[in-house]
Amino acid sequence: MKDSFDSTLVDSIANIAVLNEKANRSFSAKPPAQYLKDHGVRPERLDEQAVPADGFLEVSKFEEFLKRRSERLAAEATAYVQGLASGGA
Repeated sequence: MKDSFDSTLVDSIANIAVLNEKANRSFSAKPPAQYLKDHGVRPERLDEQAVPADGFLEVSKFEEFLKRRSERLAAEATAYVQGLASGGA
C-alpha cells in the first residue's frame, strides 16, 4: 500500500485493525483479500473490526474502503457515546 498510496491514507485510522503480532506480520506482506482467504477469516471477524463487506478489499478500491470504513467507525462510535449518555454501557 505504501508504494501505491499517500502515507496519510495508508496510516489513517480507517486503515488500522486490531491484530496480534503474528497476524500483523503475516498480513503486511499480502493484499487484504488474499490474506483473508489464506487464513479463513470469517465474515463476523471482519464485522467486529467494522470492515466493509464484499468488494472493497481489493487494492484498487482502497480509497473507497477507507471512506466506507470511516463512515462505519464514526457511526459505531456515535452510537456507543449516545449509549453512554443515556445510561447504557
